[in-house]
Amino acid sequence: MPTREGTAAMSPRLIAATAAAVVVAVGFTCLPLARGMEHLSAPLQSWDGIFHVNALALVRETGNASSLGGLAPMYPLHDATYYPAAWHALVAVAPGLSSVVVAANLSTFVLVLPWILGITALATVAIPHRPRVAVLAPLFAATYIAFPVITMTVQGQWPYGASIALLPGAAALVLAALRPGGARSLPLLLAAAAATAGVALAHATSVFSLIVLVGPWIVVGAVQHERQRWRAGRRHEVIRDAVLAGLGLAIVVVVLSQSSVFGSVVGFNRRYFGSHAGVFFNALRDKATFGRYPSTWIGNLLVAAFAVAGAVLTFRRREARWVAVAWGSFLLLWVVAGGSPPFLRWLAGPWWTEPSRLASLAIIPASLLAGLGADAALRAGAERAARLPSAASATRRAVPVGAVVLAIVAALGMGARLGTKERVVESAYVPGRITYGTVLDADDAAVLSRMPQTLPADAVVLGDPAGGAAYAYAIGHRHVVFPQLTVAAIRSPDPREPHVLLAMHFNRIHWDARVCDAVRAVGATYFYQDTAGDAQGDKVSDTTLGLRNVDTSRGFELVDRAGTVSLWRITACG
Repeated sequence: MPTREGTAAMSPRLIAATAAAVVVAVGFTCLPLARGMEHLSAPLQSWDGIFHVNALALVRETGNASSLGGLAPMYPLHDATYYPAAWHALVAVAPGLSSVVVAANLSTFVLVLPWILGITALATVAIPHRPRVAVLAPLFAATYIAFPVITMTVQGQWPYGASIALLPGAAALVLAALRPGGARSLPLLLAAAAATAGVALAHATSVFSLIVLVGPWIVVGAVQHERQRWRAGRRHEVIRDAVLAGLGLAIVVVVLSQSSVFGSVVGFNRRYFGSHAGVFFNALRDKATFGRYPSTWIGNLLVAAFAVAGAVLTFRRREARWVAVAWGSFLLLWVVAGGSPPFLRWLAGPWWTEPSRLASLAIIPASLLAGLGADAALRAGAERAARLPSAASATRRAVPVGAVVLAIVAALGMGARLGTKERVVESAYVPGRITYGTVLDADDAAVLSRMPQTLPADAVVLGDPAGGAAYAYAIGHRHVVFPQLTVAAIRSPDPREPHVLLAMHFNRIHWDARVCDAVRAVGATYFYQDTAGDAQGDKVSDTTLGLRNVDTSRGFELVDRAGTVSLWRITACG
């Protein structure tokens, strides 16, 4: 919802150009996703992706999509007190989609639209006197790899990705509802409050993201407001507000410090990605921090150059400085999260100290600033053309603006990197190209697709989740012992705990009595085995070695087989 000034400044031609830019940005964002994914029924084979697809199957089965324990059965001890499940709730009820794999993959494309629309809306509200920024910002946003490509494919962070996609639109609503001098519209205030709550419901971490994004704007506006009241002699009101703000901040700090969930997030141990200078350079060129993907060293540096120019302009013109502050804040958090030696890493704790999560957020202000920088360059080119002698030819007059347009096109063209993005998506979907090893190939797909016919409805499948067994729940529609790649009980790493014992020692079933006790404890009735290993490009986890190299010549009855994959009924335990 633009400000009145923004609406007045946008001519029908600019409105049409903005709509066209949104369509182009959505198309260029979705194109590498579609080409790399190949088809919607392709299972995502990243760590988090497997968890979320099985969580969708769980929500459909139980009807429980509460963020407070609804996904607890995904863990061995059912001890997950909180997990953001709003994305699971929406995707689980997607109409007309019987496959949770298709529904999950389709959500990636669906979320691109609010992402691009949100950035366009934020540009309109944040920089209303520069309407061309709303045309340019979505185009610049479409060049980045960090989101949605890395977040939604290699990392498989669908709930977090959903919150990121909604974030710029929510920020636009907050700015529109609280803008100084604007009319206080109750529907707009309610919409801003609902959008903020929705972002928090999608993923609690995005509350901190929203604070970093619009916090500078709110703080500057609040300080200016309080300064006016102080000068007007209403100093007791200023002191009262300062005390209330301090108390509120103290309460938030105390509550967060006592939260075990927040503590586990902040304390998450993450590896380093290089020196602080190296991480900063990679941040500017939008280098993927997951996997090794061939790409040019320049990356997105041309777009970054426009963003830097835009940031300088905000301070020189005293306009929308908060956007530059937000970009600088996200870059700083990105650098301290991935740089070595450790320096203030706790600041990036709310984002699991993971640079790629912060990279997605940095795109929002960077796109606005790049649009502002490009718009300023176009204005400068037009002014230079206007200063030329009246006798100058039309071609000569077109050169200044034409040069800027070519620079913008070059930045967009070189930054798009459609081939690199496609390879990134392939590394999460295409068997044999998976970055961290293939979980599910054609043999797995064949056995899994036949499970509704080969296994009874009450079957419980045991197998190495990294070997494809985890997908028996989402694809085979049968319960599994390990519905995610993390198999150890979080609060009970005791090797005597049934789940841990099976993951470590199931291949001792013929001589270790504890194994059958554990099989009966978890209710396993069938065993899924894939004999392919590292040499064949399959994922092999050192936490589930007990589920590999199992002697099935006795104590097992063959049910189905395809290539290296076999499915057995467990008879060794009675």
